[in-house]
Amino acid sequence: MVVQLIWIAKMCGRSTKWRYGTEVILSYLPLSHVAAQIVDIYCPLLYAASVYFAQPDALKVFLLSSILVSTDEAKAPGICAALLT
Repeated sequence: MVVQLIWIAKMCGRSTKWRYGTEVILSYLPLSHVAAQIVDIYCPLLYAASVYFAQPDALKVFLLSSILVSTDEAKAPGICAALLT
């Protein structure tokens, strides 16, 4: 299993053209997510990257404000009420 994860991380780094020792990552996915494990753990180990972790609610305000703006434009306030509950 670990061998496959390392291979996937290596291919992700190659496809996105990561350079050894120069990459910096800002992570906002929880580490229980398999994509976060690959990008936040395995890729940085293979490419000597720096990883910074956002606060768990870092995107909450941004996403909520984006939803509010888009629903104001669409005149659909019911969507906001459903997301806030």
